Amino acid sequence: MILFLKKDTFIGKIGEIAFKKFAKQKFGREINLDWEISREISTFKSDIIDSTEIVSIRSTDTLESIWAEAPTTAKYGIFVKVALPKDFFMKFYRRNSV
Repeated sequence: MILFLKKDTFIGKIGEIAFKKFAKQKFGREINLDWEISREISTFKSDIIDSTEIVSIRSTDTLESIWAEAPTTAKYGIFVKVALPKDFFMKFYRRNSV
């Protein structure tokens, strides 16, 4: 069995987890993340469950990126840069495939 993960989804979830840890360490705030994945941007809800405002957490795996598009319904956008070695996914797939 080959474990298949879409790279963009994986990077996005890593960014959300990084922000969750940042919020806990810097502000002492425990947040719950919405793990639902949808391609329909019109149905976007907040990435943070029980938030009074709509928050969009976006991630990129390149340190050169300077742009992330959040849904227009989001009141706050958080941009997380995730630095992974270039061969990370090849190593991951090799280790997790049979």
